[in-house]
Amino acid sequence: MTTDDCIAVTDSVNASIKVFSQDGQFQNKFGNESFLEFPYGIAITHDNFMVVSDICKHRIFVLYPSGGIYSEFGTYGSEPSEFDHPYFITVNKKKQIIVSDSGNCSVKIFQFEGKLLRVFNANDYRIGDSFCALQGLCTDALDNTVLICNNAVYIVTKNGRLWEVLTSKDGLNYPKCIAFSQTGRLTVTQSVANDKHEALILEYNPEDFKSLNSLLLYAISV
Repeated sequence: MTTDDCIAVTDSVNASIKVFSQDGQFQNKFGNESFLEFPYGIAITHDNFMVVSDICKHRIFVLYPSGGIYSEFGTYGSEPSEFDHPYFITVNKKKQIIVSDSGNCSVKIFQFEGKLLRVFNANDYRIGDSFCALQGLCTDALDNTVLICNNAVYIVTKNGRLWEVLTSKDGLNYPKCIAFSQTGRLTVTQSVANDKHEALILEYNPEDFKSLNSLLLYAISV
């Protein structure tokens, strides 16, 4: 994630958050084993607060731009406010924190201080037995949640409606991470055959949920 023209990443094994310049120069390091165990997902607010998910502590940490703890919430469990491996995380324009709780097969939305606002799971939608293979998520320009689930890309609108928008027919193959750019494009990373990895860059129209006009512009293979 980017903050003030820098790039912030979670270094899971070293239990820290590291910040680099756009050209890869190390700038700063936040966190340590005293409160982080295995940080994974990270999101940056418009005012440079960092929101981090720790999948071993099953907890969300909100950090000041300086790296100190602003708030933290969550513990292991299956109750609405609890987590079971909260891998991915994002923050919308209202500074609501959106978490993909993979072990509980649900997407959870919290206020910035940690109060639970809403939970989405398979009981809300007719998409099979559960939110399986729940992976990355982001928000679009209209603050709808775009998420990877069941090896497809879905949109959960602000009023709670769900639309499946990208599937294997559109070239998806084990998608994992997803991001929305201010230029109106959607980037999806995925695994493909023979241990190759790929990033798909797609045009995106958030105003048409049934037909998002998602057009594959190009794919980058690694």
